[in-house]
Amino acid sequence: MFGLSIPNFKKILGEKKRTIKPWGLWDTRIAEFMNKNKSEQGPTRRVNFYANTNAFYSGEKNVSYLYLVDQLPSELELSFRKTIRRECKAGVRITFITNLNRDTINWESPTNKNKLQTWKNLEKANDREVSIYEAAGEVGRLDLQNYKKKSIEYLINADLRRKRKLFNVQGIMLITGERGLAFDDTVKSVESSCKRSKIKIKRITGNLTDYLETFSPFSLRKNSGVIKRTGSNVIPDELVARLNSYDQGTVGTGSMYWGTDIYSKKPVLKEPKVIDTDAENWLIAAETGGGKSYFVKSSCIQLLGRNDMVGTINDIEGDEYEDLGYIIANHSSVVMLDIGESGGSYFDPVEIYETGVADLDEEMHSLSVSFTKSMFKTLVGDKLLQKRDWAETIIENGVEEFYADLGVVNSDSKTWKKTKGKTIFDVYEKIKIYKPHKLNSEFEADKELVIAQLESRLGRNSRTTGRFSNRVQFDSIRDAKLVINSFGMKGRSASTVSAVDMALMQLYTALISHLRSVFAKSRGMYNFKIWEEFQRWGGFPGAEETLKTPLSGGRKLGDINIIITNRPSELLETDRFKIFDSITTFAIGAVGDSKVRHELCERLQMPLMKKELDLIERNRKKSDDNTTEYEDFDAIKMNPYAKAFLVGLERRDFSITKIVLPDSLSKTRLFQTGVKIG
Repeated sequence: MFGLSIPNFKKILGEKKRTIKPWGLWDTRIAEFMNKNKSEQGPTRRVNFYANTNAFYSGEKNVSYLYLVDQLPSELELSFRKTIRRECKAGVRITFITNLNRDTINWESPTNKNKLQTWKNLEKANDREVSIYEAAGEVGRLDLQNYKKKSIEYLINADLRRKRKLFNVQGIMLITGERGLAFDDTVKSVESSCKRSKIKIKRITGNLTDYLETFSPFSLRKNSGVIKRTGSNVIPDELVARLNSYDQGTVGTGSMYWGTDIYSKKPVLKEPKVIDTDAENWLIAAETGGGKSYFVKSSCIQLLGRNDMVGTINDIEGDEYEDLGYIIANHSSVVMLDIGESGGSYFDPVEIYETGVADLDEEMHSLSVSFTKSMFKTLVGDKLLQKRDWAETIIENGVEEFYADLGVVNSDSKTWKKTKGKTIFDVYEKIKIYKPHKLNSEFEADKELVIAQLESRLGRNSRTTGRFSNRVQFDSIRDAKLVINSFGMKGRSASTVSAVDMALMQLYTALISHLRSVFAKSRGMYNFKIWEEFQRWGGFPGAEETLKTPLSGGRKLGDINIIITNRPSELLETDRFKIFDSITTFAIGAVGDSKVRHELCERLQMPLMKKELDLIERNRKKSDDNTTEYEDFDAIKMNPYAKAFLVGLERRDFSITKIVLPDSLSKTRLFQTGVKIG
């Protein structure tokens, strides 16, 4: 056309060899777009840092998503970052990076004068009385108009009168964690939370590195294109300072004391049950001499001092919390139950209880029936149930017929009162006369064995002197401030107690704990449950099924589960309940084995804190005395790591703390392990 052919253009400009075919490139881009919310679908490499158009990756497991914080609403809580972080599932972290650039407002500029005049004219044109019948359609416009007027008034006052500095605020949010369902669910929850709060966020895809370089505090490169594409808010310095979630030396907020930070000497605080449905599963672990009892009892006293809390303590040894019970009994109702094999106390599951709250009563029928069946199956024993085909049917149908003969119907709560006063002995009488529609010799033989087993426990003689001679009255424990279930197993192993007795103790504690949670919920209260020496529960037969209801079903009831162990190594080895996956807050004290300390850090996802646990163990005192040697802050100054704990609030805010109490309290018998009040 201009005397140059296409080959001549190639000679002059040079021909750049295409390295990626366009269809392959777009195929990759489309695939990445379709899978952008599926963290496990991203590329996998064994390097520390790589990326695609959707996310940054590190190693084979870790992933980070980037979001622009484009716009803040007209009204915003100061702790909005903390609210967003509450959506994090275990192992997921959220980081906010904010750029502040000085800004000024030239009130005399023609642009600003014209803008203000335009708003004034619009307000004047729309200045009319709005009828109540029109209010619904006009409320948005009126709110926006008032917001503009208040904002202008505030800015003029802050800028011209009080000489506050103005900043242009831009920021990004990074969601980081291990690939998988927990990460994907967190992303969805965070997006929903921001939408509810009217915080406009936008997922960054494409050239992620441009945004990271622009917003990273460690980079001096700024991409003007990124700055222009990012939303901003002009905010005075006094509001910028208040939006900062950091307070030097302070860890956590709330009313519950988790110790004093050994570095800043400030209290580490936590507010339990900020939201009713928040999961609260605490782990407190330390070996003998690590101050575990001292830490736990200080927590118990604080929880029991609240008007919205009741407590249920499941104490395997049997005497750890007697002193606490005596003290609380001076002011509130306390019930201490000896449910050990020699105590004779038992909790009967047959009667169906009602709270009067429809939503809470929905499962009360099935709860009683289920626990009644479980108790009879426990009494019959696993061997008989497994070897004899009719054994389980006799129990199941016998219990079902007992309730049916009473006229009790699951769907009609008015019939439930017919169970009042009924016991396992009444159910036993029904099981003895149970017959299937068609009799056969196998049924007769199996029934004879089942009855023989039950008779040894529920026979006439056993009702007055045996395991079931003392029935615990539900009214006595329903509204008690504190209930202590004692197994009486101090110095004993699970192997020294019959499997039947061990399973019965678990059934009692599980049912009592759950019923107290239900009735506490009906009164607008929470039930905190202490599971002392939790590692020993793993050795109990059938423990997974028994504890399923009180451990996993307690979240919607507002429970606080406090898991206590003095042998974390055993808890790690036999974690039959997957406790480490559900722990929300923890306090780890002295642990002797370096490998156990390392595994705790891995399971609780805090690998960088291993050195702190090493120091705590190194400074463990030989004495078993749990009191402080020095009063108040001298206890920290003289030996900061002695009886200290590594605390992780919500698994993200970490501190090395030490419980500091005055001698007048710390040297009382309550805090001295093994010493009785009497």
